[in-house]
Amino acid sequence: MAKVERWSRQEDRVIDRFLFELRRSSYTTARSAAAECWKRLNNRRLRGGDGQGVFSTRTRKAVYRRMIVRARATGIPWRSAWWNREELRVVKRYGRALAGGRYAELLVAAKECREELARLSVRRPGVSGTRTLGAICVRVGRVARGLGWSSHGRHLGPEEDCIIERHSRALVRRRHGNQTVAAHACMRDLARFYRTHAAVRPMTFKSVRTYIARRAHASGMPLTLPPWTEHDDAVVESYARKVLEGSYPSARAAAAACVRVLASSARRDRTRGCLTRQRTVEGVRARICVAASRLGNPRPNACWTRQEETLLERHAQDVIEGRHRSALAAARACYRDLAAYYRRLRETQGLKAVAGRSYRAVAAQMHELLRELGRCGTPSRPWSQPEKRLAAQWLRWYDRHHGSRRACSMKAAAEELQQGVESVGGVRTLEACRSWLRKEHLRALGMT
Repeated sequence: MAKVERWSRQEDRVIDRFLFELRRSSYTTARSAAAECWKRLNNRRLRGGDGQGVFSTRTRKAVYRRMIVRARATGIPWRSAWWNREELRVVKRYGRALAGGRYAELLVAAKECREELARLSVRRPGVSGTRTLGAICVRVGRVARGLGWSSHGRHLGPEEDCIIERHSRALVRRRHGNQTVAAHACMRDLARFYRTHAAVRPMTFKSVRTYIARRAHASGMPLTLPPWTEHDDAVVESYARKVLEGSYPSARAAAAACVRVLASSARRDRTRGCLTRQRTVEGVRARICVAASRLGNPRPNACWTRQEETLLERHAQDVIEGRHRSALAAARACYRDLAAYYRRLRETQGLKAVAGRSYRAVAAQMHELLRELGRCGTPSRPWSQPEKRLAAQWLRWYDRHHGSRRACSMKAAAEELQQGVESVGGVRTLEACRSWLRKEHLRALGMT
């Protein structure tokens, strides 16, 4: 679809109307106003407008940008001014009221704060009365969170706070085995409270457990993870084998199921006086990856297994003893042997997820191992005069066609140079030819 650049006068009128509503704070953000304006323009286009086709197909981003242009053209400030001291004083007062429990939700406090700022702007010219509701919510919420207000947007009542505090103290005194048991007992007491107070919104089990864990930890109870037992390691190893067999597409998918099995079979922690946390999916995923690597799965970022290191060391020794002429030849031979090893793993043990390592990873590991063994490679052979003449010829060809529509990249020039070097009896790799052309090209431009 061709991009439409011109905006009709009827479209600008619709946009100006939404700009006026935005300045009256009818919309919380400029994005929401642009979305409603886009819907209105689309509806006018589908209905046919005024019969002249003045409403074209627009995107939401285009409407948002046009609103910025129209705001600047009509003199409306698109970005609000900085918050002055009087506005911040009002915002801090409502933030303290929200943290103190005077308001049940952030949105209610932000609406009253906006009304007070609008009344204050009549008497004080420096106070802006056109702040959006979203901006005020951000400011009030930031002040309330600094004073301890919970970020989920609901303040605890005095009765709820007393019940949670009682069970957190019981957990610290070891009357509950862990925070989950304490949260279940707290939920039973809260259920009786909610039955007598129908207007109070009930809390979730996750929120109650989080409150109890944080307060117990603040009282001095150490927060630890349960130790890995032999039973847990056996469960993790079984899921690692399932990943290798192809039962799960990834270790993360297997970790989600493994966490549920570990949580159902977990026993109460014998180390009393510690706040035991539940295992996370990320921690179990890392454990599964280590177990899969131990079973023979060569992950790209994992350590090399013992079988892989044996093949790598054998070919590196062949380079030192002269059976391979270079490290790249040894890397190619090692890559073929590793591919055969991975194929045997997939066929004999049924490990479908064993994909193997790439040639680039094998070559890098081979070079690193040879450097550790004291073999840094043969010194670079200087370029002869026929090779330099060929390189200058293809460099002029590259400079002449560089930037044209034809596919005349540096790689193509390097390939042609490599063939020319072979025709005169020399041997150069593609990377060596490309490096020579690149350095000469930069030297000609005065950049080296």
